[in-house]
Amino acid sequence: MKHGPTPAPKIINCLVTQANTNILVTTVVCVVIWDILMFILLLRSAYYTCGIRPQQLDGGTDLILDKSCSQFVKILYRDGLIYYFYTLILHVGNLVSFFVSPVSQNKSLRPGV
Repeated sequence: MKHGPTPAPKIINCLVTQANTNILVTTVVCVVIWDILMFILLLRSAYYTCGIRPQQLDGGTDLILDKSCSQFVKILYRDGLIYYFYTLILHVGNLVSFFVSPVSQNKSLRPGV
């Protein structure tokens, strides 16, 4: 991976000018898979901790809302799910923009080039 001079001298950043595209794509795909996994696990945990559970009422099974979960825990689950959802959307957008963006002056960052 090679770095070039920053286009804005007052902003400290890392401008990649040449890189192995397989490594970049693999890294972003791994991050997307991680976000999906964390979102599913958090959703499952929220469902079983504060979600709807079957309960025996009058000889039949009914689905009731579990009230044993505190408001604080519900807010933590809600905010965590929102965070992982938006992070997942941003990483997928990053991956899509990597493949859809037009070829610039430096073709070394385009897949397959």
